[in-house]
Formats: sequence, structure tokens, C-alpha cells
Amino acid sequence: MVRAHATRRACEDLSRAPRISAPLRSSGGSLRPKHRGRHLGARGLLRAAAGCLPVSAFLLAASSSPFADTDATHALESQIKAAFIYNFAKFVDWPTDAFDSPHTAMTICVMGGEPLAEALERAVQGNLVNGRTFAVRRAPRDDSLDPCHILVVETSETGRISRVLPKVQRRPVLTVGESGAFPSLGGIVNFFKQQNRIRFQVNVEAAERAHLKLSSKLLSVALVFHEHTSEGGK
Repeated sequence: MVRAHATRRACEDLSRAPRISAPLRSSGGSLRPKHRGRHLGARGLLRAAAGCLPVSAFLLAASSSPFADTDATHALESQIKAAFIYNFAKFVDWPTDAFDSPHTAMTICVMGGEPLAEALERAVQGNLVNGRTFAVRRAPRDDSLDPCHILVVETSETGRISRVLPKVQRRPVLTVGESGAFPSLGGIVNFFKQQNRIRFQVNVEAAERAHLKLSSKLLSVALVFHEHTSEGGK
């Protein structure tokens, strides 16, 4: 009851967010929304992130809504990426031994800028995944990554990727980046822009090495990266 009330309040708050209308449509033709002609902008995307819309609808909408390249939309992008990451946790299964106990929090470690870390804190506040709360922490400069269940490497920290990824590649850590080289270096999820739309790649081989099971729903809206071809493709 308390959580339902919190979600309802979040939906009401988000309903007052500024509207930035954008057509919901497939970026490649293979993913089509159920309701054609529907418009879902910043307000709709953030409502979806808060649980006001189905999670699958959020993943599709966020990956197909265009944004202009302005300071205001850079802040919005941080919110959208944070909402993506929160929703990723719902579509990934971690092995039981990745957590000390059934009550251990899902820890998101952030390497990089403060805007994304703050957006993540807001996105996960009061939310649960499989009965677990979330914790957001800033990864220290010494690359100490315990405990981390999700590791986010921002563009500003691209230089650390080659040092950090080998440390976690065979551990149950969902790595998330936003660099062109990220999936080829063994990163699991990589954000990228395509025609001003935020999309993401998924390296399925890297996920297997990390003993993480990815939902088919997640893969259906991702650009799947295959290591043996070194390029993404559906």
C-alpha cells in the first residue's frame, strides 16, 4: 500500500513535468508501437520510468524518441539514461550468490559526472526490484568496485574502461557505458545516439561471461552486438 501510494504520487508529480513532444516510432522498422500516432515526450518517458506505464513501453519509447542537442536536453538525457538503467535491472537476472543475502541492496556504481549519479538516485528512490532496494555510489578513483551489481562508466571516464572492464568481466556485474569501443572491449550495455535518439547495444557474449541472464524483452528493443563480427545487428 505504501509503495503504491508512492508510485501514484510520483506519477502525479511527473504529470506536471514540462512536455517535450516526440513521435513514438520505430527507428529501424522492426519495432512498432501498439498505438500508432501516439506522442510520448519527456513527461511520458519519465512517467514510464516511475511505473506509470508498462516497462516494455518505456524501453521502446525511450529508444525511439528524438532529442535536440541543447544544454537542457543534456540534463534530460541523464534522466532518460537513469530511467533506462533502473529498468534494465528488471530485465536482468543475477545469480543468487551475487548478493550477500535476500535483503542486500542492488548497488549501482557510477564512474563519471555527477548529473547521471544524481538522476539515478532520483530514479531508484523508493523503488524495489525483486524485493531489493537500490543503492547508488560513486566509484572511487582507485577502481575499487566492491560491491557493484551495475557499473556505469560515463563518457568522461572512457580512459578507465580498459583498466576497469577486465576486473569485472567474469563477475556478475552489469556494465553500462556510452563509448563506441565499450562493447568491443567487453562492456555489456552501451548507450549511443542514432538520429538524435538514445538507443543501446547489448553484448550478449559479455553478459554470458558475467553469468547474467538477459530477458528477451530487453533484447527485442536493443541493438545486439556480436563479438565475432565486431558490429551490431538485429
